[in-house]
Amino acid sequence: MGFARTTLGKIAQYHFDKYLTVWVEGPTDIPFYEQALRKLDCRVKDAGGKSECLKLAKALKEKEHPYVVVLDGDYDILERKRSCHRRVIMLNRHSVENYCFEKEPIERVCCSHARVSFKEKLIGKSFDSTVMAVESDLLELMVLDIAHQRAQTGQKLLINIEELLVNRDEIVFDKRRIKKILRDKTEGVSKKVIGKVSNLVKDFRRRKRLVDLLQGKQVLRLIRHLVNKRAKKQRRSTSNLSPDDLFIRLSSEVWSEIVSDDHKSLKRRLYRAIKDIQKNGKVLGIKVN
Repeated sequence: MGFARTTLGKIAQYHFDKYLTVWVEGPTDIPFYEQALRKLDCRVKDAGGKSECLKLAKALKEKEHPYVVVLDGDYDILERKRSCHRRVIMLNRHSVENYCFEKEPIERVCCSHARVSFKEKLIGKSFDSTVMAVESDLLELMVLDIAHQRAQTGQKLLINIEELLVNRDEIVFDKRRIKKILRDKTEGVSKKVIGKVSNLVKDFRRRKRLVDLLQGKQVLRLIRHLVNKRAKKQRRSTSNLSPDDLFIRLSSEVWSEIVSDDHKSLKRRLYRAIKDIQKNGKVLGIKVN
């Protein structure tokens, strides 16, 4: 492995790079953060996973290195943990994909893909019904999935959410299949753990949507199902958007008009972290517009 690919190599890059580095967990996250930071002279780079980001965050805390680290919220957002450093930014939703689950950006992407006017409102009430379907049909499944993670059983219940869908234009979950999973996948998890997780999720739902806690990859699958089905219904010749293409389009639309307090908070914290480095003069060439 080359030195630049090690944790120490990543830390040392600020000695050679002209621009500040914002480290994110994976390569697919980059378009989202590039759009959020497009007015700043900085570079968004893939750290190589959560574990690498945590190592970079630990080094930042210990040595005040001049870079920014962004961590996915994952299921940790159930408990309101403070960041270990002002330049270690934790998402308020599970992953970046959850920030793309907003009605207007999805509507614009769908209409653009179908090559119709935004006034057509192809997504319309389908978005709201999807939010409700997640709330009503996936609650127990998500609680059990989180409980398995906390009990370290190795069981993952939400591998591909599309397998739980009834084959319709709308997002409709197969309730019988979900009930079967709930019956068959409880081994290894105590009622005490399930009860604790259930209370945490209940508290989370008082302040956020359940879909904000759903794994990011599953959220993107739901969005893709919605967009492709609605676009094809409007124009049959329309091809399916790939996950990567969809995410790039959504990233652009989401940041073209900030739509939620979570988006405002994330952008504010990113800008503040970059200005913090600029203020201390640790990296030359950084410009904040």
